[in-house]
Amino acid sequence: MRRCVIALNITFTCNEVVDENGDAINCKYQVYYPEHDKWNDIRDTELYQYNCNAGDDDSLSQTGSFLKDQHAVICLWVGGDDRTGLKDRMAYHVIKHDGETTTYVIDVELRPKTAPECNWYLNTTATINREKTAYSYADDNYSWTFDGTVHYHHRVYGSEVIFDSIDTNSSLDITFDFDDGDGFETTNKHTYTSIGDYTAKHKAVNQYNLESICERNIRLKYNSPIGCLTFSPDGYGSGDELSKGDTVDVTACITDEDSRITDIEHHWIIKDRDSGDVIRDTKVDNNTTLDYNYNVELLELQDAYGYQYISWNDGFDDRSITKRRELQVKNILPEVSISKVDLSSKEKRFEQVSSDADGSVISWDWKIYLHMPFSGEWIEVYQTTTEDGDPIEITFNEAGSYKTRITVQDEFGKYSTTNSSAYGETFAEIEFDISASGTCTSAIGGEDEIFFIFPDVIGDGININ
Repeated sequence: MRRCVIALNITFTCNEVVDENGDAINCKYQVYYPEHDKWNDIRDTELYQYNCNAGDDDSLSQTGSFLKDQHAVICLWVGGDDRTGLKDRMAYHVIKHDGETTTYVIDVELRPKTAPECNWYLNTTATINREKTAYSYADDNYSWTFDGTVHYHHRVYGSEVIFDSIDTNSSLDITFDFDDGDGFETTNKHTYTSIGDYTAKHKAVNQYNLESICERNIRLKYNSPIGCLTFSPDGYGSGDELSKGDTVDVTACITDEDSRITDIEHHWIIKDRDSGDVIRDTKVDNNTTLDYNYNVELLELQDAYGYQYISWNDGFDDRSITKRRELQVKNILPEVSISKVDLSSKEKRFEQVSSDADGSVISWDWKIYLHMPFSGEWIEVYQTTTEDGDPIEITFNEAGSYKTRITVQDEFGKYSTTNSSAYGETFAEIEFDISASGTCTSAIGGEDEIFFIFPDVIGDGININ
C-alpha cells in the first residue's frame, strides 16, 4: 500500500514593509514558532517584502506540521545582523493559524524605539517626619496597530527573548526627585521634615537614552493626634469585674507629636443595651491636657463609653477626631431561694424570694420533676411561668420522689458575663417525697412483680401518663 504524505506549505508574506513615515524599506527578518520552540534562519527582505514558508527546511520542514491555533511570530528590524542590540527600527507581529489559510499577507510598519511608559506610585497623603516610598512600574514595552495588525516593541514573547534592547523594569534607569533640592536620585525613599506643597518626579530611561518623566503633587501636613483612653479598674475583660455602683477612674493618654490640638472634649455616654440609643451624654470637661483624668460612678447596667472629641489643625485645615472606648460592665446575677409549705399530705405551696442587685427580676419559671426509680433520671412533669413571683400551689395525687425548681431571670439576662448560668438566670430547687397513700400504678416484669409508683395527675388535672 502506498502512503500519501501532504507537504507543509503555509506562506507568510506582505505587500510592503514601511518605516514610520510610510516609506518602503528593506530589513532583516526571522520567524519564531513557539509551539515548536523553533527559529528559522535570519533573512533579508527583497523588494521591500518578507517571504517565508513554514515548510522551509530551516523552519518546520515539509514533513513538519503547523496546526490550527499554533503561532508564528514574525520579527523584523533595521540595524544589526541579528535581533540583539540597539535597532534603528523594529517590530514583531503574531499570526495565529486558523487551520485553513495557506498564505498570510500582512503588511508591516517598523518604528524606532520609543520612550518607556512612566508609571509609578507614591502615596500623596503625606505627613512630615514619616518616610515615603515610591514604587516604579515603568514599562519599556510598546505596541501599536498598523493596517489592522497589532505590532509590538516587546522584549519577550512568552519566555522567549525577541529584542533584548527593550528593557525590563529592573534594567531601566529609574530615578526619583522628591523636590527637596537634590534633583534625581536612585533612592526611592524620602522623609519630608516641613509642611508644604511639593512636586515629586519619577524618571525612567531606556537603553536608547530615551526618557519619560511623570509627576505627583504632594501636600505635606502635620501628623494627626492619636486619641487614647484607659479605665481603672478596666472591666471584666482584664479580670477586674465592674458592676452597678462601682466607681471608675478614666484617664486620657492622648499623643500629639506636632502639638496641633486646639481643644479636647471629654464625654461619658450611656447607651441602651438593646437599641443602642443614647440614654445620657455627659460632657465632663474640655481642655488641651493630654493626660486629663476624671472618675465616674456606674449608675445603671447599660453600655458605658468614654468619648474624646479632639479638635486639631493639620497645617492647612481644621480637623476633628472622635475616640471612644467601651467599659465592660458585669450583669450581676439575680438571687433566689425557694421554700415549701405543706398544706396537706398532697397539697403543697411553693414560695420564692428573689432580688437583683443591679436591676430587677422579670421572670419566674417553675418546673416540677419526678425521679424515676429504675433509670435514676429526673423527668419534667409540670411547668409554669409567672411574671409576678407569687407562690404556686400543687396537688400531688400520686406518691413518689419529686423536686421543684424555680429559675429567675433579670431584665438584662442576655448580657450575663458569668459562666455558671446563661442569660442572667439563677435557679433554686427543693426535693421532697409524697407518701404512698393513693392510687398507684404497677408494672409486671419477668417472673417477679416489680412495683413502682408515679402519679396519674399532678396539679390542675395535668395527665403525665
